[in-house]
Amino acid sequence: MSVLPVDAQRMRNTQTVTHPAGLFSGVFDPTSQRFVAGTIDGRLVAWPYPDLAEPAVFDWRHRGYVSALAVLAHQRRLVSAGYDRRIVWWDPSDGVPLREVLVDGRPMAVTVSPDQRILAIVDDDRWLRLVDAQTGALVAAYEGHPAMTVKQTPSSVYCVAFSPDSRLVASGDRTGLVLVRETATGAVVQRLSATRFYSDFRKKPDGSPSDGEYELGGVRMLSFSHDGEILIAGGMADYDPNSAATDGNMGLVGFSVQSGEQLFATVLDGEKGYLQTAAIHPSGMLIAAGGGG
Repeated sequence: MSVLPVDAQRMRNTQTVTHPAGLFSGVFDPTSQRFVAGTIDGRLVAWPYPDLAEPAVFDWRHRGYVSALAVLAHQRRLVSAGYDRRIVWWDPSDGVPLREVLVDGRPMAVTVSPDQRILAIVDDDRWLRLVDAQTGALVAAYEGHPAMTVKQTPSSVYCVAFSPDSRLVASGDRTGLVLVRETATGAVVQRLSATRFYSDFRKKPDGSPSDGEYELGGVRMLSFSHDGEILIAGGMADYDPNSAATDGNMGLVGFSVQSGEQLFATVLDGEKGYLQTAAIHPSGMLIAAGGGG
């Protein structure tokens, strides 16, 4: 795995978009040539790209946070997931909803397989659901993540990712467990431990004894390398129990998909909060990681 230098002086913010309700998810849509974002009040807002001029607001809205967005490039469709437990297919060119599917839990993440055939959905009832990307029909539903944390509070599954060949699908939960499954059968091929992202702290920020209300953490992002050999997991590591709830450093751990061996672990010194997204360059270099408190 090679490491190449990045000149931070050459990186610059070119444009910024904002929305009064706050943005919770986002994706570039090649069909409509727009950047589409989901808001905390259930709206989908689309800015034309690359000028990012006056945005269009989709008429229909989720009744809760828009937690995730995914692009079905082959179908020229957009998919949104909301805390109202709805998965919605859109025509992104005119913002018209075409189909919706209800799931039992609040969706935390949605992703489409590289072959564009399957949508993977994870939610706070700890199931991994695979849905036909074209029809919305349920293909399979897999459980296996623990229902409770070590403090006996309800767990949740926060993130999901497909391998580049669509053969494997990985999901990560609040306790730090990552399950890697065969997409076709649901068989678990690896159980990976990233417990450094689970915060079982014993005190509240004011020093009084902790209870379940203050339990935080979990694996918040997963990403496979382009060759499918490495899976990286990220979240908030090294939490300080006497500080603010998101005052731990962001961190990531890399695993061998074949052996399950931990290959590397690092903490982003000075970068506080949850690591929410990361990507590995085809050369093997991790070039982008982002998150916050």
